Amino acid sequence: MALTSSLVFQKTAGRFKLEAEDEFRSCFGEVAVVAAREAAKRHRDSRLRRLERSQLVDSKADVLDFLKKHGFNCCREDLRLNMPKKHAFGFRRTYPLHQAVQNQDWPMVKLLLQFGADPTCKDSKGRDLGTCMAEMRAPDWIRAVVL
Repeated sequence: MALTSSLVFQKTAGRFKLEAEDEFRSCFGEVAVVAAREAAKRHRDSRLRRLERSQLVDSKADVLDFLKKHGFNCCREDLRLNMPKKHAFGFRRTYPLHQAVQNQDWPMVKLLLQFGADPTCKDSKGRDLGTCMAEMRAPDWIRAVVL
């Protein structure tokens, strides 16, 4: 029996082996083919979850590096993205989002928003994220993410 697919599972020594051909071959009929397909789907899903977790860890490390580089108080457990950094005897304050916009670091702006930074926070000059982005002439793709 042959079914058209992009994967092949062959029964060898009591187990199914995945091969890159265009049809399934089974020694035990339709049930074995269905079981092999489900196993391949579970394997593919677990690989995708591992990849997403590793990308999330990398992104969090990038955000932590940005926060430390620019003098914001943070820790691994709590990024504190909505806590201001105070300057000049406490009279001026800025937020990580405002700092990223001032540096025109648009991928970091996107990451900060994904990790929960509040775009409505206002700095000591009364500017929110939209106002800062207008002043810095942000590209359209980042405006679409924010607004």
